[in-house]
Amino acid sequence: MPYLDQKISDSRKGINNAPAVKPEIPPLSESTGRLFHFRKESAQAGLIMGHKGVNLHSSDSYAVTVFNAILGTSSMSSLLSKKIRIQLGLSYKASGAIGTGLDTGIFHVYCECDTARLPEAAAAAMEVILGMREFDDTAALALAKESIINEFIFNFDSSAAVVSRLMRIRFFGYPPAYLDDYIENIARVRAEDIRRAAMNYIKPGGIKALVVGPADIGAGVWDSMGKVLPK
Repeated sequence: MPYLDQKISDSRKGINNAPAVKPEIPPLSESTGRLFHFRKESAQAGLIMGHKGVNLHSSDSYAVTVFNAILGTSSMSSLLSKKIRIQLGLSYKASGAIGTGLDTGIFHVYCECDTARLPEAAAAAMEVILGMREFDDTAALALAKESIINEFIFNFDSSAAVVSRLMRIRFFGYPPAYLDDYIENIARVRAEDIRRAAMNYIKPGGIKALVVGPADIGAGVWDSMGKVLPK
């Protein structure tokens, strides 16, 4: 596909030559080194925590994809949703994933709920994250892989989707057989691969957190996380 390859090459040149423009970000109200607090008086509060993720060409990329579906990208079936939203009723939204990127991507976990319940939700999220290191739920593993494989076909449900997917594969330097082998590689992921991903790419001691909420909520969130978070 010479025409497509030329267009991708031209677009890369544009990205490399473009000047870096940093957006203006409001100053944080408070910071303790690992906890950042943006004060906002509201009945609702939000929390996002994490650290650097993983390179998109990592040899564990398929394990990471399945890990993410199990942890927090598969809506109501993810462990974060089951624990925080369904079992404890603490948050109406909870998600998380090990992000991939040309450099490292970002690992993150996010939840939002009533202000008074955010510390409890934060502690529950940390318990789920740490629990991935001992993951051995064959049913959750099978469901995650089945969901990923079933959704794969929808990446090609139109001509535009096919071209978009091919451009992404070429642009980011995936191997030529990436799409052909994708389903088979996802199906190969085992529970030990999920545990390895958790050990290699989740660093509890390096987690930082940003809280958006009232003045008195930040310390409560950090105290709750501290019960399960390594110092």
